[in-house]
Amino acid sequence: MMTAKPTPARTSRQSQDHARTANALNRPPRHESGGLCQNHESSMAWRHLIASSTEPRVLQGLIGPLFGVLFFFLMFDPRLLNPAYIDWLLPNEDSRMQLIGWSFFRTEPWHLPPGAATQYGLDMGGSIVFTDAIPLFAFIFKIFRSWLPEHFQYMGLWILGCYMAQGAVAWLLSGEITQRLVMRCVIVAFFVTSPIMLNRAVAHHALMGHWLLLAALYLHIRPRERWMPLWWCLLLAVAALVNAYLLYMTTAIWAANLCRQLWIDRVATYTRAVTSIGIVMATLLCTMWAAGYFAIPMRDFSAGVEQYGRFAANLNSFWNPLWFPTVFFSPQPLLPGSEIEGSSYLGVGIMTLVPIAVYALVRRRHDTLSTAAYVPLAIVALGLCLLGLSHRIAWGDRIILTIPLPPSLLTILGAIRSSARMLWVAYYGLTLAVLAIVATRFRPAVATTILLAGLSVQVADAFPRLLSLRQAFQEGFAAKPKGLPSLTSPFWQIAPRHYRRILFVPVAHKPPGYDAFALFAAGHGMAINVGYFARVSNARIEVANATLHEQLSDGPLRQDSVYVFWNGPPIEDSVGPDDGVGVVDGFPVLAPRWFEFDECCREADGLLHHRDFAPSQPTALNATAGVARPTASGHTRATISASPNPVHENPGRTTLTWSTGGGSEGEVYVSINGGREILFAGASSSGSQAANWIGFGDRIEFRLYAGKAHAEPLAAVLVTGERPPRSPAEARESYGVGR
Repeated sequence: MMTAKPTPARTSRQSQDHARTANALNRPPRHESGGLCQNHESSMAWRHLIASSTEPRVLQGLIGPLFGVLFFFLMFDPRLLNPAYIDWLLPNEDSRMQLIGWSFFRTEPWHLPPGAATQYGLDMGGSIVFTDAIPLFAFIFKIFRSWLPEHFQYMGLWILGCYMAQGAVAWLLSGEITQRLVMRCVIVAFFVTSPIMLNRAVAHHALMGHWLLLAALYLHIRPRERWMPLWWCLLLAVAALVNAYLLYMTTAIWAANLCRQLWIDRVATYTRAVTSIGIVMATLLCTMWAAGYFAIPMRDFSAGVEQYGRFAANLNSFWNPLWFPTVFFSPQPLLPGSEIEGSSYLGVGIMTLVPIAVYALVRRRHDTLSTAAYVPLAIVALGLCLLGLSHRIAWGDRIILTIPLPPSLLTILGAIRSSARMLWVAYYGLTLAVLAIVATRFRPAVATTILLAGLSVQVADAFPRLLSLRQAFQEGFAAKPKGLPSLTSPFWQIAPRHYRRILFVPVAHKPPGYDAFALFAAGHGMAINVGYFARVSNARIEVANATLHEQLSDGPLRQDSVYVFWNGPPIEDSVGPDDGVGVVDGFPVLAPRWFEFDECCREADGLLHHRDFAPSQPTALNATAGVARPTASGHTRATISASPNPVHENPGRTTLTWSTGGGSEGEVYVSINGGREILFAGASSSGSQAANWIGFGDRIEFRLYAGKAHAEPLAAVLVTGERPPRSPAEARESYGVGR
């Protein structure tokens, strides 16, 4: 019987194809003189199809990225690729954070470190890396900022690039498993359609860089090369410029690779290993410094003792689809608030291939396959899984086991409060192992059939969910943002001419309404002292608040700053005779030197008032739920009401609605916790305006006055901030959105 040679002779292209096919199938090549002439034409056509491709490598290398491009356009609106289209980033607070971070970063001059944010967050000590705005792209596009349009976003380009890179690296991985075209395409399709990657498209765009994990796995399974340490340096540096969680996981895979070289393959000496560690760590630390990781003290990397385990993995993660059901599985219960972190759905196709792969290993257990090389990676993946589950083990929406840990250790682990993401190494490692075992432990025709069947099941199972996600993306990215206040007052047309800063009082992380002010500040070249960051320095916030209190109590006020009071009455001890005080777009505002500007009376008459502009006598009107007492002038139908009242969020929002009743003009003033009245809404016969700064324990009285004299009260309403009643389950555990 004829046998195929390992390397075919120089013959025609067709003879080479048949020789490679026969070699792969352990069958003799087909010759016209006979041999296998009895085989059916269809059988030979199938074998030829699954055989190794002889197309140029450059053309083959495009297959993976093309898979990514195709899947992107199947799932997302092409408008996301329009750099000037920023509206799709506004509905979600996390994507707004990214847009705001980039908007400030692009206008800042270059400085050291390059990633530090000096205008956004001011004394909080932020940086571009803590806004999840992908420093890798931010640095690149900032170089060309002079040519960029006023509104510019790169998140759509990033998502497309991630899918292209996912396909490209998956293609490289498939080449380490097989050279057969169909099987390589199937392997690429599994990775490109990864459910856990698609979930992050909602708002966690930096976390869509799963191709970094695939690249780390690729470097791990590749034979050692001379330049391997440099490749690891490059990969870890890029991961640091994308997202800290991806950096944690790629670093863990690098550590597994180093252990493999030392103790399994024995291709590295301890001296070489120490040198490699030194080079990689030096590169990584320099990159982290440049990105702004150290813009805050390292102790603030931890979110606190109570944060670890807050967004942990669930024991049902691998078979729990998120948000929408698949054909075979419906979303399972998860701990409240941990939904997007608690799900790492594998897909029915991979689940089906797992027992087949186990059978293949058992059936051919005598095959010479070294599994020892993958032991360090398996240990790292298992360790990350345990880290992802945290010390509070959850099954569904219940915590079934709590492992006591010392507070010092919990403080360190607080740096990875969204620990569920640590499962991703095991997720992709398991997927790769299953596909590799099936592709190599069966005859090529059988393996190809099994993989195609698995992919078909994977896609069929996910199809309803993909359609639902596609619709959700289309609607969510086009929806108008809810709860994002707009700065419509004429005051904000004047403020940028005279002020360089917006100072929230007190300084806090992500105070209500900050995003509208931050977008305004970024667009007008102003700085702001608050923001939304992945990590903040609480110690610096305390210092900043002490400084603000000193300015407002003892003076002097910063003459280049507008003070916005979002959680309490203005402190007027340092207010001068020319400073303006009032409520602008629902927020109490203090504007130093306001009455020195011509525009205060010409363009913005009545927006703010002097400190001493208040009724000479206390009003006799009681605050009610909007029912006014008759007054001397006969106003009997004047009303003012607030909804909701009481307010059950801290800080919360209520909407004031008023009417003078007779069509005459009136003004609304507010007294915060018994403080001095300040103007809330200008002259109008009726209107509605939101107050976004009601806190627990607050007693806020809104009073409607006739005309502009601030003398004749018409109606009043008392708004209180109260903690909402909580169920026993909510009292035991309270969860929010994890970062």
